[in-house]
Amino acid sequence: RGDTACIVPDRGFVVTARFENELIAACILLEKLCMTACLSHRIGAPKALSAPLCLMEHAVYTKKYSRPSLAAAQGEEAAPGTREVPDLALRESVIAYGKKLAENRLIQATWGNVSARIDENRFLITPSGVDYDRIRPEDIVEIRISDGSFAAGQRPSSERELHRLVYAQRGDIRAVIHTHSAALQTFAACRESLRTPEIDAPCASYGVSGSKKLAESASGVLRSHDLCIMANHGFIAVGADLETALARAVTAENAAKRRLEAE
Repeated sequence: RGDTACIVPDRGFVVTARFENELIAACILLEKLCMTACLSHRIGAPKALSAPLCLMEHAVYTKKYSRPSLAAAQGEEAAPGTREVPDLALRESVIAYGKKLAENRLIQATWGNVSARIDENRFLITPSGVDYDRIRPEDIVEIRISDGSFAAGQRPSSERELHRLVYAQRGDIRAVIHTHSAALQTFAACRESLRTPEIDAPCASYGVSGSKKLAESASGVLRSHDLCIMANHGFIAVGADLETALARAVTAENAAKRRLEAE
């Protein structure tokens, strides 16, 4: 009563939701939370957010993800269009790599985002609050790197400023991937960096999702690194192309798992 999920001792857990994709996302998220609770003591201790910050994060989730996802599930979103869009191949690649994030369980539902540079002035980014199996090429949003502007009526990822700052400060980067994978989220919850012979992922200081503080903190780390753990949030990988960025995200998650298992 009043709760959307509960753990059943020695059995598993029960989750409720308003629609199918939300149910799947809730199951994955609960599993990740349990993993964090069980393994975080091996690298430190989770750093809890204050109640006001939790309320702010919840408000961001409700506005940017929950409401749009529910509208899409209820068929309130616009029907697929047939208009031509520029940079179609790159838009389709962004969508394809978003789906690969879900397939590799690096994200759940609409959490996480993917972007790719068009040229020195523009990049494409996934929309906010749209499940990857529903994204169309015309939903991918073109952003100007100089000022972050985009066409009226579009709904780009709430983390677009972070992507923009990365592209603005690093001309060698052509792809940015933001994930919420289980092992790396454990490091994020503990605000711990991940450093192994193959991985160097410093932890950026905490900022509310979609905020200027978060964008500046994480992009500051990415000035000199290709990987960044975001405190109490998730993970960022950048690369010369989408394939490289994804490979780095997968490699970092596997390294984090090995580190947790070895402790």
